[in-house]
Amino acid sequence: MVRSTIRTIVLLLLILGQTSCIREGLQECEEEYFVTIKVVDALTGEDITASGEVSHADLFVFDADEQYRYTVRADSNQIRQRIPIPITLENIDDYWLSVWGNLDGNQHVTEPGPSDTLDNSTVSASAKEGENQYQTLDDLFFGIAQIGKSLKSPIRNEEIIIARKNARMYLTVRGLPAFHRAIDYYFTIHLNNNGYNFKGTPVPNAIEIKQNGITLANNDFVSPSSFNLIHTDSNREDYATVNLYRRSDAEYGEDILIASINSDLNGNPIVLPAGLTTNLLIDLRQEISVHVKTSPWEKIEQWVEW
Repeated sequence: MVRSTIRTIVLLLLILGQTSCIREGLQECEEEYFVTIKVVDALTGEDITASGEVSHADLFVFDADEQYRYTVRADSNQIRQRIPIPITLENIDDYWLSVWGNLDGNQHVTEPGPSDTLDNSTVSASAKEGENQYQTLDDLFFGIAQIGKSLKSPIRNEEIIIARKNARMYLTVRGLPAFHRAIDYYFTIHLNNNGYNFKGTPVPNAIEIKQNGITLANNDFVSPSSFNLIHTDSNREDYATVNLYRRSDAEYGEDILIASINSDLNGNPIVLPAGLTTNLLIDLRQEISVHVKTSPWEKIEQWVEW
C-alpha cells in the first residue's frame, strides 16, 4: 500500500513537471525578465532619461538566431521614472533587444514577422507622395543589447542604453544677390543611405531630400531650422552631397544648379555623425568656399567670424 502511494506521488510529480512548462499556446517554459531604459546624450554620455526627450519606445525582441519574436512598447512615464519593463523570455539562452525611441509617423518602419531578422527589419525614410523626394526623420533614439536569463534567479533587471540615432544639419549660403527672394532658391541633400536595419547599421540606398530656405536680415539664405538626417556610416566610405538650386524663370525650364558640395576646403568629405549637428556654410562671395563645423544637437553655427 505504501509503495503504491509513493508510486502515485512520483507519477503526479512527473506529470506536473512536464506540464508546468506548457502554457497558453503550448509555449516553452517562460520566465519574466525586466529591462530599464536609460537615455544618454550621444556626445557627452550624460544621463537625460528624465528630460522627456523620448516620449515612447518600442522594444523589438529577437531570439539568439536574430529571428523576430514580439514587440513591447514603453510609454514616457515608464522611461522617465525608470520603471522596469517586463519581458517574457522562453527557455532560450539569450535574446536580442532592438530598442527605438520616438518612432512616430515620419519614417517607414518594418512590421516584423516570424521570418524577419535584425538585418532585414528596417527603419527608413518615407517618400513624399507624388514626388521623387523623401521626408526628414523624427528625433529617433536607438540602442541594442543582448540579454540572457540568469541561472541563479528567474528574474533579472537589466539596463538598456539608448542615444540619439540621427544626425542633424543646418545650412547657410552667403553671397547671394542682395534682395534675392528666398522662394527662388532651395537645397537638395543627397544621402547614400535610406535608413537603418534593426542593428542600427545604415542601409545603402541613395535618396534625396529637398529643403526650402529663408532669408535672414544679413542676406544669408539658410534652412529654416536644423533638420534630421540618416547619419553616415563610419565603417565605409560614406558622405553627403548638398546642392543649391535657383528655380527657373521659365514655366517649364530646368532649375539652375549653383553649387554642388560634398567636401570642405581641405577636401574632407561631408559626414553626418549621429547625435550631432553638422553646420555647413557655402560662401559664394568670390570663388565658392565651403566651411563645416559640428556642434551639439541643439546648437547651430551663425558663422559670425566670416
